[in-house]
Amino acid sequence: FFFKQKTAYEISACLVGSEMCIRDRDEIGRKSLSIVLCAFAKAFPDIGYCQGLNFLTAMILLYEPDQYAYAILVTMVKRYKIMEVYKNPSFTSKYLRVLKELMNEFLPKTKKRLEKENIDLLMLSSGWIISFFLNHLPFKTALRIFDIFLCEGNKIIYRALLAIFALKEKRILKAHDATDILVIC
Repeated sequence: FFFKQKTAYEISACLVGSEMCIRDRDEIGRKSLSIVLCAFAKAFPDIGYCQGLNFLTAMILLYEPDQYAYAILVTMVKRYKIMEVYKNPSFTSKYLRVLKELMNEFLPKTKKRLEKENIDLLMLSSGWIISFFLNHLPFKTALRIFDIFLCEGNKIIYRALLAIFALKEKRILKAHDATDILVIC
């Protein structure tokens, strides 16, 4: 019972009004989302429901019916191990370690500026990763990242993170303080 209430709340709070929310402009989209998320939580009780799955599932439901959306999520868990991001904080830390190394190589000024302002890369980027960039990038861009992820795996996550920081680099370097940087990001 609690899960169903939480799922309904998450769906309403996160997706209402977005272009992803309802495929048919009525309750069908939300019902489909709830059905897939509940089935997934029952099939994977060690993972359950995780915030961020709603974005990913809603995106899949725009193109596939419930049963295929569920199958895609299951495949992503088994083949790409995406659920490690949701259930294992140390896995997200792995992304962070790699991101720091990549930023040292490709965006050293941005990395130094973030460190100077005591801004944690994990704090900035974990929400982007968990939502597959759907809460940060235009829908079509996030969809393209998702497509590439299905073809190439995790490499695209690092590329997307670097691209976001590269696009914002000039503004980050010109920012007055940490608050400005957080607004930029």
